[in-house]
Amino acid sequence: MRPGTPEGTREREILKKQIRSERWRERYIYINIYINIYIFRERDRERERERERERERERERERERERERERERERDREREREREREREREREKEKEKERDAYCFLK
Repeated sequence: MRPGTPEGTREREILKKQIRSERWRERYIYINIYINIYIFRERDRERERERERERERERERERERERERERERERDREREREREREREREREKEKEKERDAYCFLK
């Protein structure tokens, strides 16, 4: 490269363009790296949000199972109370029969 000659000037312009294109290539690479980092972080955040939603759904299912168990226990208690009332009625009938039999014998 000879300064001041047309060939030297042309070579210098070509070198400037190559340098500029190298710098743009480097910038492009860095931009892509940042974009990829952003994309990966967003995917991680989305996966974490999905895991959190799944945990919340599981907690809700567990609460529903617990409510169902509580309803079942309440139904069992109600059945037991009904059986107790039935036994009480039977006892009352027996007492009534005994009174009737006692009155009949008098």
